[in-house]
Amino acid sequence: MTDYLPRLLTHGRQAPRSPAGKRGTMEDLFIQFLPTMLIQVVLAVVFFKLWRKLGRNPWLGTILMLVPLAGLFVSGVLHLRALFILADRLNALESRGADTPT
Repeated sequence: MTDYLPRLLTHGRQAPRSPAGKRGTMEDLFIQFLPTMLIQVVLAVVFFKLWRKLGRNPWLGTILMLVPLAGLFVSGVLHLRALFILADRLNALESRGADTPT
């Protein structure tokens, strides 16, 4: 049972052997995953500020950003929402500019 998680994380393959000939440990797998986790935390902080500016619940979005697969979905929703808001503002500027005589 203790061997299940390393096998799951390596898709059933043997973890690479260290130079001393020992099998890779859970700490080795954690160190490989650490940069991804740090990037995701930085993105969660940025998205917290963006959610607050968009008038949504920033805590819910931030917590969902820290969940690996849900974070991808929440990130996509945030990007699309920001894109639609930007398009609406550009259309408003364009229509306002068309109304004023030159």
